[in-house]
Amino acid sequence: MGIIDEQADELRRDHPQTVTAVRPDGTTLVAVPEILIPVGWSQSSTLLQFIVPIGYPIAHPDCFWADASLRLAQGSPPKNSAIQTPPFGGPPRLWFSWH
Repeated sequence: MGIIDEQADELRRDHPQTVTAVRPDGTTLVAVPEILIPVGWSQSSTLLQFIVPIGYPIAHPDCFWADASLRLAQGSPPKNSAIQTPPFGGPPRLWFSWH
């Protein structure tokens, strides 16, 4: 069992519906449904997705995606975010940059 599997199992302790999938390029997609969001947002939960890069843990995840409908409570989009179709496919989602 590698570090990604070990850490995914840890994540599943608090979020049992967490799913991981190794992608053809060797990266791993992690999807965590129903992440609770604190007050100050337009929703109380979201689906969170991120890609674990090859070379993890030395190489770090670079960004993450949430529901496309997620906004700040007053309706504006958060900084360092954009609606985009993720590289792993599916509908457009709200992309957040770590930078």
